[in-house]
Amino acid sequence: GTSVRLINRLTDIIGFVAASGSGFNAERMQKQYSSRLKGAAHKALLAGHLYYPDVKRENDYYKLIPETRSLWIESFRIHGETLGIVAVDWKVTDGCSQAMHDRFCSLIAQFERVLEVLADRQELVVADLQKPVADIADLDEAALSLVSDLKVLFEARACSLFLDRHNQRILSLQATTDPGHGDDSYAFGKGITGWVSEHKKSVRIRHTGDPEELRAIQELHGISDELKHANNYQENIDYGSARKLSFLAAPLVARGRVLGVIRLTVKNNAEKEFTHQDETFLQEIANKLARSLDVRWLAEDTDRQLREIEREAINGALQRSGG
Repeated sequence: GTSVRLINRLTDIIGFVAASGSGFNAERMQKQYSSRLKGAAHKALLAGHLYYPDVKRENDYYKLIPETRSLWIESFRIHGETLGIVAVDWKVTDGCSQAMHDRFCSLIAQFERVLEVLADRQELVVADLQKPVADIADLDEAALSLVSDLKVLFEARACSLFLDRHNQRILSLQATTDPGHGDDSYAFGKGITGWVSEHKKSVRIRHTGDPEELRAIQELHGISDELKHANNYQENIDYGSARKLSFLAAPLVARGRVLGVIRLTVKNNAEKEFTHQDETFLQEIANKLARSLDVRWLAEDTDRQLREIEREAINGALQRSGG
């Protein structure tokens, strides 16, 4: 079979975005793995290329697809940045000839050119999404515009933005598409939303009510702190028709500080799930939004400090003059 896999640069998690062939089924397509494993995919991301004529002779091959006997991997780049890999698996040893290798490399070069065009268009979409945060004076209005656009873009039933404006390790609801009920704040580390902020990790969950899946995500990220659904705040959406409560969240991180968390709850089609590609794209949006917020807040803080200095200087001058 053939597969395309993306790496989330914030979490170093590799996941499938497309695949074909008998070696791939729905269950295998849901698998994610960390580059910390330093297996074949990780080596290919670093070296650019890898070929195993016989995977059974390799110590660093993890049996993602048990039937695989030989494996060819090539990384792909967009504007010079490595974003993922293309892998081809064979059920026989030494399945790749030199002619195949040359043809694969040519196809990947064409693939990269197409991806660069799409990435440029995506950049424009992201710029439009974060534009209100930079341009609209009222942050409430800007945030509501953002979550409304993200809800449509990701085909979710609800989107909410939580922010920690004053670096108090408390996330407060800034905007939501579907105002609901409950405690609209999360301490860092509390619930899934707080876990995302505490560990600076995006998460993609098929069902928030499945403790085994939540434990698997902890292990995937190599984090011992329990990932648990706290149910602090529930958006006002129809949960009853959704047998699985899918969930996607990404942290907003700038200069090492978590500014907030964006989260999406349940796909419009409850039978569908958020994808690894959704997670990677949401994290890209979160990264750019974090930079915009950081600039905005830094300007606001600087302006406030200057006004305080000016006020203190005026008061001091009045006191010295006896006025």
